[in-house]
Amino acid sequence: MSVLATAGLSVELPSGWDGRIHRPVPPRSGALVHAASFALPATCGDYGSGAVEVMGGSDVLICLLEHEPEAATTSLFRREGIPRLRAADFSPQAMQRVIPGMAGSQHFFQVVGRAFCLYVVLGSSLVITPLVNAADRVVQSISVR
Repeated sequence: MSVLATAGLSVELPSGWDGRIHRPVPPRSGALVHAASFALPATCGDYGSGAVEVMGGSDVLICLLEHEPEAATTSLFRREGIPRLRAADFSPQAMQRVIPGMAGSQHFFQVVGRAFCLYVVLGSSLVITPLVNAADRVVQSISVR
């Protein structure tokens, strides 16, 4: 287990996982977290472009994007607290770009006045439950200060 921490965010990564927390860089206003059960490529887009293309069927990719502080007062981010992931939340249609065999899930929420989008990709839509359980363990380890 390793812990990544910066920009008021921390996340615990299981053994064998890779991850990064990027500090805000203009034009981005908030931090960005990428966590994966596989080696992340040197560069990947906010929603994991570049990483989803190298995922295997047993892999998980977690993207946590912080939005501008004003977004926390909007109805899109009205949910308070980090969501629990459930198998029913995942669908191929929830992917940013549909990739055959994969499933995704997206959640908008706020924690301590900070607005976030959580986007999770599963390498296979056929073995959702164990992949969701692995992803949820990591997501629930996220701390926001």
